[in-house]
Amino acid sequence: MTLPKNKQELVLFNKQTLHIITKDQILIFIALGYFSLYFLESQIESNIVQYMDSFVHEGLTIYGNMLSISMFIIIVFQPIVTKALNKVGSKKLIAISSLLYFTGPILFMTSKLPISFYAGIILITFGEMILAPKLQALVASIPKNEMKSTYFSIFNMGGNLAYFVGPWFGGIIYSYAGITPIFLLMSIVAVMGGLFIYKANNKLANFKIQNKNSLEV
Repeated sequence: MTLPKNKQELVLFNKQTLHIITKDQILIFIALGYFSLYFLESQIESNIVQYMDSFVHEGLTIYGNMLSISMFIIIVFQPIVTKALNKVGSKKLIAISSLLYFTGPILFMTSKLPISFYAGIILITFGEMILAPKLQALVASIPKNEMKSTYFSIFNMGGNLAYFVGPWFGGIIYSYAGITPIFLLMSIVAVMGGLFIYKANNKLANFKIQNKNSLEV
């Protein structure tokens, strides 16, 4: 039986999509980086809030304040940060944001005082503001126009998977070992995410140089 033309195109598109996803190392590294960062944030929204509710005095109030601080920073400072860092190199941006993401959980771990949690969420929020536009730009610069929606879908899948796996995996650790290993895991994952994104950025830069040289020959 012959498939209608639109059905044939759909099958071919799926095969082409699967081939690109499995072969495009830049996309894979970006998705892994995105997964890492959202794994970190999923702990804040699940296991850390449980910890604060149980073991931190007025923990839920502090957590609510943390969310308000984070949202305020994004609304007020996102345009300023984006413009100020517009001319900063990609490698420096990745390093700075990874350091901020790394330090935030360490501050959560230092004490149960509100200032530690507020300072930690401020650093993580600034890390997100620096890195999120860079990730979007990386994804947008990889594919041909007809594949952009597919690439962004795979990119977003990394974040969705983190929110699926993160609370479950972190919950197991929290149940058996307490909150300290989760804070340490968050910092380790932040470094891993930075390395994945750094690798993707380097591969993309090399790919552009190779394409430019091939066009000049």
